[in-house]
Amino acid sequence: TPGTTDSPFTALTDFTIDEAVTTVAEIPSGNTTPIFPKSIVTVTIPQAIEMGWATFRNCSKLTTATFDGATSIGAEAFHYCGALKNTSFPKVMTIGKEAFYGSSSLTGVSFPEATTIGESAFYSTGLTSASFPKATTIGKEAFTSNSKFANLKLGATPPTSVGEYAFSGCKKSSLTLVDASGKPLVGDPLTTAQAAYDAVLDGETGSTDIDGKWYGWKVREPIACTCTLSAPTFIDDSIKIPDNQASATHTLSASGPALGGGCAMSGHSTAPVIYSFAEKQTQKTLQRLAVQL
Repeated sequence: TPGTTDSPFTALTDFTIDEAVTTVAEIPSGNTTPIFPKSIVTVTIPQAIEMGWATFRNCSKLTTATFDGATSIGAEAFHYCGALKNTSFPKVMTIGKEAFYGSSSLTGVSFPEATTIGESAFYSTGLTSASFPKATTIGKEAFTSNSKFANLKLGATPPTSVGEYAFSGCKKSSLTLVDASGKPLVGDPLTTAQAAYDAVLDGETGSTDIDGKWYGWKVREPIACTCTLSAPTFIDDSIKIPDNQASATHTLSASGPALGGGCAMSGHSTAPVIYSFAEKQTQKTLQRLAVQL
């Protein structure tokens, strides 16, 4: 009944549309009148193409949702579905705003075709792992407040847009870079992908942003290096080393009259990482130099 606050199917627990039905164009919005009741436990609609706004919002008993043909998930579609554990969305390309907000039992998800993850889509869920090999857009606070979210799979090319606080409050232990089919990259493709992620200006370490991380996710180990400077011109007493060298072992050799008898490095501050020469007697002729590696 339009305008009511309860679903007309108040005792429904399981809902399946048989595969003989070839097309279900859209599951309508449940924002005004809920389509599915809070009693629903499993739903299987392999033919659905689109899922409307708030379709299963507050269906607190829903444990399993199978939509093998759906290409989009509407905003708040599974908002506060606290029992939801099992999902299948192999063709979904767009995940709406707050789609799984507060679904605290949802620990792992795989969206092999998803390119867009909406704002707060997985805010405060139970996620520990997730796979999005084709993601290009990650909305603001998309994964905020997932304290156990430690394992993430993304494609070889970094997403072009990542909103503020997208991974705030996440554990962020392991970022696995995969190909379009979800298979982990190895060899040269992996090295190239790691460099691309590492170079993204994610705001964590200043303008250089070569720190071995991508929005806090570890991409690769810091790279040890040997930097050789020949007869440079200096006016300050510090030399800048790229951020990805911050925790690596360095050997610095320099020659030329400006440095006198040589120099040593000591300590570093926050980004950009600055290493200082120990020989203060040369400070009037030292100039800050960005070492390009």
